[in-house]
Amino acid sequence: MNSLMKKNSIDICITILIAGFFSFITYWAMNVKIPISAEKAKLQFFEAFRQYLWPKEESHITDSIIMIDTHYDQQFVMEKELPSMLEKGLVPVVDRAKLLRCLEYLKQRDDYKYILLDIFLDKAVQQDADSALYKTIASMPRIVIAKPQNYPIADSCLLPKAGTVQYKTALWENDFVKYPFSYKGEKSLPLMMYEDITGRRISKYGPIYWDKGLARNSVILTYDNVDLDMRSYLGGSDDYPIENDLEDAKGKYILIGNYVDDLHNTYLGEMPGTLINFYAFLALLHGHHKIGIGLFFLFLLVFSIPLYFKITDYYIPKQIKNHFLNLVIVKKIISLAEKMLYTKKKKKFIEVLRKFVLFIIMLLSKLFNEWVGYPVYLLVICLFTYLVFNEAYDILVTTGLFYLFNLIWATYQKTKLKTK
Repeated sequence: MNSLMKKNSIDICITILIAGFFSFITYWAMNVKIPISAEKAKLQFFEAFRQYLWPKEESHITDSIIMIDTHYDQQFVMEKELPSMLEKGLVPVVDRAKLLRCLEYLKQRDDYKYILLDIFLDKAVQQDADSALYKTIASMPRIVIAKPQNYPIADSCLLPKAGTVQYKTALWENDFVKYPFSYKGEKSLPLMMYEDITGRRISKYGPIYWDKGLARNSVILTYDNVDLDMRSYLGGSDDYPIENDLEDAKGKYILIGNYVDDLHNTYLGEMPGTLINFYAFLALLHGHHKIGIGLFFLFLLVFSIPLYFKITDYYIPKQIKNHFLNLVIVKKIISLAEKMLYTKKKKKFIEVLRKFVLFIIMLLSKLFNEWVGYPVYLLVICLFTYLVFNEAYDILVTTGLFYLFNLIWATYQKTKLKTK
């Protein structure tokens, strides 16, 4: 009995150690800036399933935001080659005089929650209102502007307000899936918003990210159902100036960007980059980048179960199966079924039934086969976290670790048999 308990304790310790290693590799995969597996297809399936069960209603965030579209308020401006300043040609650029008017009005009110200015102020294109615009932005509280990587911003006074907007795609996933909160040492636009509003920081210690607890640097975003028809226009309309649309700006997020040209493919279809940046900020604000102690132990448990079964040669499932088959009622059902199988009167029906039962057993054996069972098992866990917590975790990469463990374990068992 003592030897059995000792062996079981060793098996549990080995299981926890391997599951801990799997958890670390999975955490590393979460922080990789590109999607490692087919995350978009998985999310589309999850969302379709959720919509079937619980159709999405009106957005909960519509009342807390004001969307301002710059698409219809642009001017053709001469773009110049940097640093030579040679003229390249005319390009459409947001009308900075209108943008200045909008921001000056908001600055005067000073009751907005935050301004997300998803507009790149480029050195290569210049307008008459630039100088006043830059000074206004630099002097405003609670505002952040977009800055693509490797492009010089128009004026150094804007740098404290500028956040990177950049994401990577994989060869097998060309659409937007994961959002990195820092990129090549630069903070993203949503991260700057988050840090400014909350006063918190995401710190990096080697491969570990920390925000008063274990955190991720990249997340798979989930989205709300925002009605884009509710957006306003930077230049206002024929009857109403932009100031009228901003009268209700108190306590709201002001999202300024191009809602027509700047579109990105997501698992929910095309979405404006401005909204993607805002959803990334909400993911931070709601703590979706954090991996709490409960979630960590959930992953540890999820990874431990199949590992423990494999290490113990499925001892517990076999015991449950034997106990179930020895139940009196189950024995009676099996006995009755055997008698029916040998009844000649209904031989044809029974033969069809027998083949159907065998097919179901074969199907289940395939489903719980290691090569099929691990992806299905992890897919169910991902679906659970998506439906219950509205969060997506790229843990399907762990499937490869299970396959590798199976290979190593099978080799170890064969080697152990040969040495006996």
